[in-house]
Amino acid sequence: MVGVLIHSGNAGFGHYYAYLKNWTDDKWYKFNDENVSEVSEEDVLGQQWSGWQARSTSSSPYMLIYRKITPQAPPPIEEAEIPSQILSLLKSEQENREIRRIEREKELNSLTLNVFRNRLQLPVKLFLSSHFRQNKSKLISK
Repeated sequence: MVGVLIHSGNAGFGHYYAYLKNWTDDKWYKFNDENVSEVSEEDVLGQQWSGWQARSTSSSPYMLIYRKITPQAPPPIEEAEIPSQILSLLKSEQENREIRRIEREKELNSLTLNVFRNRLQLPVKLFLSSHFRQNKSKLISK
């Protein structure tokens, strides 16, 4: 077992938190909103869960998470096995990421000058050429 998801409260309201085991350091952690703290295995596995007692609220594990350990790695997932809507979403995210990268690069390779003429301020955006970027230090130092 590598995780326990907990609901504290009742059917009308409550709070969720989780105990998860880190595979790399073999330690348990409690994830409670923005707070993450290390806990002992006894804290997780030795809990006396209140369950469905005659109290107005309770804390109960509602999901246990297990990790299947096999001697060999599972076979890679073929693209044909991935639902088309997931592939479409991934493609859209990749395209958006590329658009943002290009916009960032344009912003980094541009220079905005404020030109004042006849009491007017005119912003002028210059896009720097690769020649300028390569020779920038030489041009500026002269």
